[in-house]
Amino acid sequence: MSVDIGRLSLGMHFEVGDYYIVHPLTIGDIVEMGYDTLREHLSTLLLDWNSFKNEVPEEHKTDKALYDTLKYFYFKDEDFYEKFNEACVSFLKRPLSKKRREMVNQKTFERIEKFFTKEVLGEIKNIIRAQYLIREVEEEEVRVFANEQARKLYERIKRNKIKAEKYKKKAPEFVDYISSIRWKLKMPKSELLNLTIYELYEGLNRTQLNDRVEHLFTGIYSGSISAKSIDEEELQWITHIELI
Repeated sequence: MSVDIGRLSLGMHFEVGDYYIVHPLTIGDIVEMGYDTLREHLSTLLLDWNSFKNEVPEEHKTDKALYDTLKYFYFKDEDFYEKFNEACVSFLKRPLSKKRREMVNQKTFERIEKFFTKEVLGEIKNIIRAQYLIREVEEEEVRVFANEQARKLYERIKRNKIKAEKYKKKAPEFVDYISSIRWKLKMPKSELLNLTIYELYEGLNRTQLNDRVEHLFTGIYSGSISAKSIDEEELQWITHIELI
């Protein structure tokens, strides 16, 4: 499914089917609920085969099997039922069902059955990934080694790579992005808190692009940069920015 970039940029909601509306959370919403809570709700609603620790044969990893599994947990597991409803309240502004006893109602049961499908939950997940700039986790390539020594060497290199990642400069956190755009654009708190995550990141990327173009023009006018060495496209500040 292709998610409408225009609606993302303007922080608008998305309708899925005749019953569900995916509402983007604002920075104010996220600060109030807590970023850790947001991540917990995202991980609950975006569950996929990579989320399950037990090994499932590849031939069984179908969309239908995944949604049937989630539906089974929703009906049978009290903890999952509660967490999934909390996630739905965050992103859909309503629980999937208000009380467990409602699910014996035929109409409610059929609605929940239709929800756990690629057409409904799958579309909701695609929208949420776009709203919060989350990429799907790609399964690691299955490797075939010539011998046991080659396999051990690969595993050692992989462990060293993971270890080296710990010593890299710490990546910016959510609060750093908020602080950066607030002070760079001198944006009032009331306006900042009404931005969605997509708008926040788009604003930062757009600001960086504009600054880069402005610096290039300044360098050209001052003579420190040769205009011949600059591609014309590098001087365009009205251009598409790829976020998802």
